[in-house]
Amino acid sequence: MKYKTFARLRTLGIVGVVVAGIFGISQCNSGDTPEQALPRETQTRQIPQQTQATPSGATVQYGADILPKTTADDVIFKTQMEPTSLGKPDDKNGGLKRTVRKNGLKMYLKSDTHKGYDYWNRVKVDYQDNGKWDEQWIFSKNGAVRREVSQKEDENFDMIYTLEGAHWVLKK
Repeated sequence: MKYKTFARLRTLGIVGVVVAGIFGISQCNSGDTPEQALPRETQTRQIPQQTQATPSGATVQYGADILPKTTADDVIFKTQMEPTSLGKPDDKNGGLKRTVRKNGLKMYLKSDTHKGYDYWNRVKVDYQDNGKWDEQWIFSKNGAVRREVSQKEDENFDMIYTLEGAHWVLKK
């Protein structure tokens, strides 16, 4: 083999390694979990408007007196506990805001810092990622959590649940 051919092969190999390294680093830094790396249609968690899947796979109807906490609830709670420093100023209403997509959920977090909150005290949830909010969660300073549900997906939150232990209890 001529040196010229060898030099070209070596250059091609180095360029290939650099490109593969950049691609690998960009995949690691994107923050995607293996589930999020799947195509959008396989990762989207479709929750029909009036039902919600539980970890056991059973479905519960909104309107039931008691709903169990689900894995989606756990994702929302973990996201709500993230620092407010990840948000950006909300020029319209004051405070901080942040939009997050995790595990097929779209969440809009608000921190009313102008009212003395130093954590995300309001979260809106869109299960289908269609631009219409399905639920609104409110975290009080005393630790109470209120979950307001829009049954018709019209952002009219007509059902209210409160968290009591590991269950959501319908407020009547």
